[in-house]
Amino acid sequence: MTKKIVMFSNQYPPHFLGGDANSCRLLSEELVKRGWDVTVISTTRDSNVKDYRLNGVDVRPVYYSKLKLIANISGYLSLNGKEMKILDELDPDIIHLQNFSAFGIGLLKNIRKKTDKPLIMTVRDNWLICPSRAEVRKCFEGCFGCEHHKYKIPIRFKREYIKYIDHMIFPSRSYQQMYKGQYGDRLPSSSVIPNFTRDWPNEFDLDDRDLLRKKHGIHKDDIAVLYVGHFIREKGIDSLIRASNNMSGIKFILAGMDKDGILESTPKEKKKNMINMGFLPSFSKELYSLYHMADVFLLPTRWDNCPLTVIEAMSFGLPILATRVGGVPELVRDGVNGRLFELQELGHLDEVLKHFIESEDFSSMGMMSRKLYDNKYNIASGLNSYLGIYENTLEEMFS
Repeated sequence: MTKKIVMFSNQYPPHFLGGDANSCRLLSEELVKRGWDVTVISTTRDSNVKDYRLNGVDVRPVYYSKLKLIANISGYLSLNGKEMKILDELDPDIIHLQNFSAFGIGLLKNIRKKTDKPLIMTVRDNWLICPSRAEVRKCFEGCFGCEHHKYKIPIRFKREYIKYIDHMIFPSRSYQQMYKGQYGDRLPSSSVIPNFTRDWPNEFDLDDRDLLRKKHGIHKDDIAVLYVGHFIREKGIDSLIRASNNMSGIKFILAGMDKDGILESTPKEKKKNMINMGFLPSFSKELYSLYHMADVFLLPTRWDNCPLTVIEAMSFGLPILATRVGGVPELVRDGVNGRLFELQELGHLDEVLKHFIESEDFSSMGMMSRKLYDNKYNIASGLNSYLGIYENTLEEMFS
């Protein structure tokens, strides 16, 4: 008998492409291949976006005005009328929350009022701890006066809602421990399942590496350093820009969305070593061609959980240089498939990168990246882990 699952995700491709949305997409599409009936409920700010089907996944976008978005993020009586009607219509076996901040914390209570079906959540960020999401701050009891986020719900209130979740999945042990530290005994049962991705190098017929590099003006002796992600301070784009001005013989390849206009506002003379590819669709030959022609993957992030871009880089056998934050050290094994550097070293990223280039064996590290991907971060490993959680949760609730 076909099992039915409903996912909740703030946004969903192709209307938005970020690590969270893409992780939801990967899982949804693989479940469809295994015979599951999958529906994703997402939000949209465009009232013209209608229901659609993407690679076997039914997507139900719910229009959110700015007022509704603010109300859901800042309040407790989340406005989820349409979402609840969809749930009632579909009557799924399992409900799985991905990133759901736009739906509001009250969504948890609204779902539990509607159904007793298993409610599983994958924790993608810090939102259930600190509403700033990017950096977990130490002022939990002063949330109403927080200068970093206009609309917020203090953690002491969220503790009253987390009880509605039957099982939580963390993509990193780091985040699991962080949540345990904040919620203690109130935290539901939980598991760690790292993010995963497809074997992109073998899914696309990628052009010759040397020809790709030549096409983009990368000389034979240049070191091509790749960054993929939003061009925002939280991901360290400011440090990358500074570093690029102090280095020669290195080409920085960037792909992402300039959400805050940081790169656009940077003077042209300070971007001379950069190749800005702008926003490229995920799961595309254009994007993965960049991984194919790079020598190093760089992630100078100030926070992260289990970055999908690092796993993609590992699938391409790239050595990785990244900050020692969140769950990143669980992917990048220092001295094995890359190097980690401390957050305070972002101020002299050029020196960190120069030392990495001059002292490390890229070939050996790259082979280890690919080996780790094959062993732990491939589709089969991730999907089987999720299926195990689904089956166990169903058995526990209805045994």
